[in-house]
Amino acid sequence: MQAPPRTWSLALKDWVLSSPEGRSLPLTTHEFLFVQHLVQAQGQPVSKRDLSDKLFGARAQNGSERLNLLVTRLRKKATEALGEALPIKTLHQIGYAFTVSVRVGELA
Repeated sequence: MQAPPRTWSLALKDWVLSSPEGRSLPLTTHEFLFVQHLVQAQGQPVSKRDLSDKLFGARAQNGSERLNLLVTRLRKKATEALGEALPIKTLHQIGYAFTVSVRVGELA
């Protein structure tokens, strides 16, 4: 028998990502925008260039490096706060994708 799907939730008002177990991860502005863009793509990859442009602006210096650092810090923060890894897949030379379903709402 297959396990039921694990649903995460993203609170738009509070900028909190919650795991299926109900643990909460408060997000900074850039973290929230990053997760929100991935969630809106509904499992499809989002290019690093698109993410960098949306987060830091099209003319930002070192956008790709800043994005890589943001993802590294977010993954570490999530592992410490949630006790599990974020379901964000890195697609080398392409971008990132959120690999599970996410319920989006006002409250976590």
